[in-house]
Parts: sequence; structure tokens; C-alpha cells
Amino acid sequence: MNKIPVNQLPPPANTLAFPNKKRRKLKIFFWSVAGIFLATTIWIGVTGIVALRNISAKNAGDSSLFFRFNGQIPADKLANEVDGNINIALLGADIAAGLTDSIQVVSIDPVNKAMSMISVPRDLYVANADGTKSRINEVYNRAVATCANSKTCDAEIDAGGEAMKKVLTSALGVDVNYFARADFEGLKQIVDTLGGIDIYVEQTLSDPQFPNSNYSGYDPFYLPAGQTHMNGSIALKYARCRHGSCGSDFGRALRQQKVVVAIRNKALGLGVLANPKKITDLISAIGDNFRTDMKTSEMINVVKLIKEIPDTKVTNTVIDNGTTGPLAVLQGAMAYLLAPKLGENDWSGVHEFVANVLPKPYISRENIQIVIDDRSGKALGTALAAKLKIYGYNVKILTGSVGTVPQTTIEHNGGDFPYTIALLKKRLNLPATKNGSLGEGTQIKITLGIDFTLK
Repeated sequence: MNKIPVNQLPPPANTLAFPNKKRRKLKIFFWSVAGIFLATTIWIGVTGIVALRNISAKNAGDSSLFFRFNGQIPADKLANEVDGNINIALLGADIAAGLTDSIQVVSIDPVNKAMSMISVPRDLYVANADGTKSRINEVYNRAVATCANSKTCDAEIDAGGEAMKKVLTSALGVDVNYFARADFEGLKQIVDTLGGIDIYVEQTLSDPQFPNSNYSGYDPFYLPAGQTHMNGSIALKYARCRHGSCGSDFGRALRQQKVVVAIRNKALGLGVLANPKKITDLISAIGDNFRTDMKTSEMINVVKLIKEIPDTKVTNTVIDNGTTGPLAVLQGAMAYLLAPKLGENDWSGVHEFVANVLPKPYISRENIQIVIDDRSGKALGTALAAKLKIYGYNVKILTGSVGTVPQTTIEHNGGDFPYTIALLKKRLNLPATKNGSLGEGTQIKITLGIDFTLK
């Protein structure tokens, strides 16, 4: 069997051996990045301070459509159903090891005030800009190293952050607009500054192999199930444990997302926003260990949006290799790697998985029912309905259809739902025509013809 060359890969995620002491000490989880990001946006939103030279990088790509069009995006400018979201890559960097081991994309729906958090596994096998392949946790530092040896790189652009945005955009099928990166050991200080956080622990956690403070042995971690008030030390262990009943890296990612939500709830509370000392303490905790390519105005708007999102409209997802996940262990590799189930280079299943969990701003707002009349003679109506539902469409299959028609058509009654029409045309690559005789209650009708093929 041909082996896939993987040079200098770190150990697989489920290794039981202790990593390098320095790496362990400096290891940053994505939730610390989220905490820092929230703290920074609160600071800017409350104090109006714009001296961000030390943490700001130039955005080499496009800002979100929502900001570019001041919240009024024309229907024909949307590339797909999730394109109206504000997508931010949160990166937790282990500077000592040169790896970005904690990766998450936070997708904010500014129209319906919703948010989705997606954790990306560090062992995902992806293509770099230079054509080589590596774990996704190596992408950032590879780009930084390449830029350091180039005379054409713009010093104001964070090469690693831009590379991660491009890789995530390609892998997930969504436009990642911004990044926020941190190498920061002080999350405990942030949690303690906030007065602790409250999390409901769903099951008792026991990790007999949790490392002690100097990494010379074990300091077993135990946390009973139930509502728990956590200080910084407990919150750190809660998110870091991954042996025993704590589960694997995937279970840890879900707990990290809970910590993000808890930090958000506490940091955005009126008590914190009204307390200048706490804000100052949070700024001190951030220090020089944070970097983002968001403009000050964008950060202010993001924090305003986050404040308006209720907990009931925040979802958490981990992209994994479970039964329902879109990934699988890559066979033939000389290390533990994850790749798409459909094939190493076929990311369509990952794209659909991500689209299914992300908010669909304008499709959800219009919420127009689409009727499918299957006249293809190939019984494709059910499959098309299932695919459209992934992208947020409200679909109904017309029963009792008889006979076939040669061509597939999209018809509408002329109602006010421009986004649904525009996106449906792009999804099916078909024109849409007005028909005032669709029948009572029918707003959009798709008639499948003999020419229809499901892609």
C-alpha cells in the first residue's frame, strides 16, 4: 500500500504520552481565543478606544457582505444561502509548537439574530497554498514561514490568518471573512475577572490522566454532573480534559463551545459592561497576545449583534468522523489524519454538513413554501426536497402528479420574496418566471422535467 508522506506531524490526538512540557504549558484552546475576542470587543464598544495597532492586521480579503452593504444586501449579491452571515475564524495558537490546535468558525446571522459555532478538528488533512498538504493546525505557521522568506509579502497582513481563512473557506464551503488569533495562557484570569462562569455539566467527568502543574505526573480531575460555578482553574480543566469519561478531542470541543457561551453570557452582562475596573482588568489580561483583521467599527457592530442573540438561537456543532459526521480517518497515512468521507479531495459532503447547521439569514426571514411537482419520470422529487431543506428552504412535494414534461421550470406568483427567488435560481441554475395561475396558496413551484438531474 502506498503511504501518504506526512513530514514532521505531531502525535495523533488520542495519544496517551505527555507532550513536550513547554508545549503543554503554552497550549491554547479556541475558547480562550473566543474569550479574548469578546473581551476586546467589549473594551472597544464601551470605551471607544481605537488604538489597536498592536492587535490589528489588514484584511487582505473582503469584509462581510452585511458590513459592505450596511445591512442591506441586494438579493443578486448573495452567492449562496449562508452568504449573508458574518463568519469569524477563532484560532488558538500554540506558539512553542508552531501549531494552531484550536480552530472554530463562529457564524453570526445579523438578520434573524442567531449564531452557530463550528469546531474544526486539528487533524483535518488540507491543501496549503503552495500545493503541499498538511494537518490544518500547521497551515498558519507554514504561511508565516513562507512569507518570512518572501520579499513580496505585505507586512500589514497576517499571512497565517489569511491562509487559515482561505483553507477554511475551501474546506467548509462558506466565506470566512475574518480571523481572531491568540497565544494566551491567561484565560483563567479572564474567567476569574468576570467572577467565574456558570455551566451545566451534563455528566460526571473523570480524567485520571490530567497533567499536574509542572507536567511531571498526573493530577486527576473530577467534576460531578449538575449546575456548576467555575473559577478560571476549573474552567480550564473542564475544557482541557480528554481522557477517562471526558471523551476524545471531539467531546472536548463541545465543552469548549459551552465555555464560550458562558463567557459570552457573563462578559456581556450589564454588571461587567458597567464596571470600568473589570473592563480594565480584561484589557490587561489580553495584553499583546491577540490579533485580528477586523476593523474597529466591525468589532463594535459584532459585539452589538452578539448582545442581541438569545441563548436559544446559539447552536454548537463539531465536524467529526462519527456515524453522522462528514469525515473519516484517512487510510494509508503514516499518522492520524481526517479527510472527507466521500474522498480525500471531495469536500461536497462537508459543505452540505456545514450548510445544514449554519443560519440562512434571508431564506429564514422570507420563509416561503416551495412546491415540487415531480414530472421527471425518475422520482427525483424527494431527493431534491431533502437537498433544498439542507439549505433552509421550506419544501412540500405535490402528490398525485401524472405524466412527464420535457423541461424543468421555476415559477412564482410575483410575491415579495426576492432572496428566495434569487438563491433558488442559483441553486438550480435555472431562470424563474412569473405565473399568476399557480393556484391558491402556491407562491413558488418547481416542476421537474425529464431533463432534470440532481447534483
